[in-house]
Amino acid sequence: MSTEFSLHLLQAESLLANKLDPSPALQIASKILQKYRNSFPTILASYVMSAELLRARIDITASSVTPSELQSGLTLIEEGLSHFPSDPDLRLGKAKLLLVRLGSAPKQSTRTDLSTAKSLLDSVRPILGHRKQFVSTQALAERLSGATLKRRNQ
Repeated sequence: MSTEFSLHLLQAESLLANKLDPSPALQIASKILQKYRNSFPTILASYVMSAELLRARIDITASSVTPSELQSGLTLIEEGLSHFPSDPDLRLGKAKLLLVRLGSAPKQSTRTDLSTAKSLLDSVRPILGHRKQFVSTQALAERLSGATLKRRNQ
């Protein structure tokens, strides 16, 4: 993955932590990703960087991610997984997007999203279990799982 791209994602997180607007850093990361995808559209790093940018946008400014962007992100990650089926970063990205979709439209999404996301998380736990992104995605899965159980019991 591009070091410059990763630095801009970190800068966006830092700006947000300091109560500053992370948009400029996310926009630069997006431009870097676009250049990278234009040059290397089907290599693993292109898919991973796309998933990372969308994950960062969700973590930083969740309300700015539309349902169509979530679906486009899922489609892109699934394309990446068709080429690289065991890549842990893509699996984590897919789990995150499924959970966000479930959380934003619980009646439109199904329990399948939750069970698929949990399965993906279980598959990457040994490799990525120490990462902040994994921990936050796991917490989201647990929170949504509890909310799903609550709705079923009502």
